Amino acid sequence: MAIWKIRAKRKFNNGTVVFEPGMEIDFVFNSNSTSPSSVYSNKKDRQSISEQFISKYGMKCPLEKFEQQVNNANFDFVLISK
Repeated sequence: MAIWKIRAKRKFNNGTVVFEPGMEIDFVFNSNSTSPSSVYSNKKDRQSISEQFISKYGMKCPLEKFEQQVNNANFDFVLISK
């Protein structure tokens, strides 16, 4: 198991999904992989990340719309512990 800090790197607003720098979560990843791409390449993990952001920040956007934005262009993935 690895813990990743996932942080928005830029302001994003497409009318449905909105996030901005400073928004972040700690994500427990059920793998010991140290590759950031392994965190967001799996649909189930992107959904879980999306759920955590939506819940933490009280967002009203649909889960599937937020999930589409979970990638390395919009978020930094920093390994905290392995």
